[in-house]
Amino acid sequence: MTSPVFPAPRLIKTNGATLSVHMAGPETGPALVFCHGFPELGYSWRYQVAALGAAGFRTIAPDLRGYGGSSPLGSVEDGAIDVHVADMVGLLDALGIDKAIFVGHDWGGALVWAMPQAHPERTAGVIALNTPFVGRGETDFLSIVEQLRGPTNYMVRFQEREVPDAWLAANVEKVFRGFMRQCGVTQAEFAAQPAEVQALPLGLLVGEPQLLGAPLMPDVELSTFIEAYRRTGFFGGLAWYRNIRRNWEISAGWPSVNKVAQPSLFIIAADDYYIPPFMSEGMEDFVPDLERHTIARCFHWTQQEHPETVNRLMADWLGRRFPHGW
Repeated sequence: MTSPVFPAPRLIKTNGATLSVHMAGPETGPALVFCHGFPELGYSWRYQVAALGAAGFRTIAPDLRGYGGSSPLGSVEDGAIDVHVADMVGLLDALGIDKAIFVGHDWGGALVWAMPQAHPERTAGVIALNTPFVGRGETDFLSIVEQLRGPTNYMVRFQEREVPDAWLAANVEKVFRGFMRQCGVTQAEFAAQPAEVQALPLGLLVGEPQLLGAPLMPDVELSTFIEAYRRTGFFGGLAWYRNIRRNWEISAGWPSVNKVAQPSLFIIAADDYYIPPFMSEGMEDFVPDLERHTIARCFHWTQQEHPETVNRLMADWLGRRFPHGW
């Protein structure tokens, strides 16, 4: 699929920060706000911004706070979930938008599931790729990861404040060339790997030869990520991992905690071993108006690996659930 032209950014002030925001489609159309993950950018949604903008939606893809052309974080706490949620509300206010459908992948998925819990009045619906709604349990997710994966797991290692930052910054191109790959192994094949590989150690971010698929994108696209992270480093994205426990505490105060009443679409990547499909079991207990779709032979970068399929699923769901906007 030919890479679409990505709109130039517009700088928008929100919640004490400036976000670099890419937009397409009519300014009066129903709004879709696309929230990216790590290590990504608003550019990760280039296929969706173009296609759904052309379909009549107002598509909005910011570099989240701490990423790309947006304001850097002054501290780890500046990257907590309540700050990102307030950024999204402020973004809607700045653009004169009452409510939007929030679309997210990876950590962006965590953000879009937070929106209907923290601000149900500003959330028309949710579309999440790979990242399930898991509810607010009795313990935070990091504790679960530590128990299941052990001390070498990349999420656990990311809690350190110097080593991962320096290691990633010294290997920017290697990280993106090794990590941003198409599906290389199935879930069953990953489960047959040695225990030290299944622990998902930090070194996996530069690639395990036996797990790698084909490059995810051509060099002209990959360079957008490489150049951005050479400029900013990885601190903004790593703050998501370093706020896991803080975010769990914050979520206790949301008005609709553990409840998503809005129509929701969940697109699962069948062979994402970072966020495996089994993690989504029981989502309907929290998200009763949920529609699911699974994309076969798909790894973690779903909207970039299978953009035509993702665009079709999103457009079909939006057409059925929001035929006249909201």
